[in-house]
Amino acid sequence: MSHTRSAFTLIELLVVIAIIAILAAILFPVFAQARESARKSTCLSNMKQIGNALMMYTQDYDETYPQSEYGGNGFGPQQQWYVMVYPYVKNGDHYVEQGVSYSWGNDGIYRCPSHPDDTQGQQFGLHMDIFPSNYGGGKTNTVGMAAVDAPASKVYLVEKGRLGQTWSVPYYDSDEWDNTSGVWYDKATNTARHDNTDVQLLREGDNMRNDDSNWWGHGGMLPRYRHANSTNCLFGDGHAKSFARGQMKWFENIFVPVNRAAGWISEGWYPY
Repeated sequence: MSHTRSAFTLIELLVVIAIIAILAAILFPVFAQARESARKSTCLSNMKQIGNALMMYTQDYDETYPQSEYGGNGFGPQQQWYVMVYPYVKNGDHYVEQGVSYSWGNDGIYRCPSHPDDTQGQQFGLHMDIFPSNYGGGKTNTVGMAAVDAPASKVYLVEKGRLGQTWSVPYYDSDEWDNTSGVWYDKATNTARHDNTDVQLLREGDNMRNDDSNWWGHGGMLPRYRHANSTNCLFGDGHAKSFARGQMKWFENIFVPVNRAAGWISEGWYPY
């Protein structure tokens, strides 16, 4: 007469548990990478939509780019670029108060799904030289499309980090000294030498100091590499793509030439 076991032994249970734990350890990172890849694609799609809206705005305003912001602080209603392009995209937060439209980049296509702080807006920021800020002042003339050399290689929009403040800004910091150390530009030959090609050399973390007197250039104003160690960017010709860490170069992708006659200056160091 045969005997049938009705239960596992302790050793067998431990072996099964160990196998499940090993499989989980192998598969969980794969699932996390797949989820982050989907978030990266969503973010890239959002950027393309924003790029289309910026291009339509620019065409309607004689090929002139919008300011990143103006007004506020006693100089009329504060306006940021999110509300300026809202008629072309009809997405994101929007409201009208006393006949004035407002949008602060807090929702919809302006939200990066991998941003560490859902309560902070302005997660996407424009190039602060091409789209200058005039907070506390009126609307002013800005840069025309023809003034930017090689727009297809210039990063107009980035996904920014979390600023350690109760507020944030609608642009990203394009200054050389805040982005990288060791970029030397020779205007006579229009060439540059990069001692470091990673624009994040000085600003790596999302957890920045909550210091109102020393916030300039912190991670809330610079590109972040949170999509599997890569970042999405929008370029001047309207296309969007992802940069792996170390691929973005300040001189090639961020720097724009000095044009004093046009009334705007890109920050950088020049050996006069």
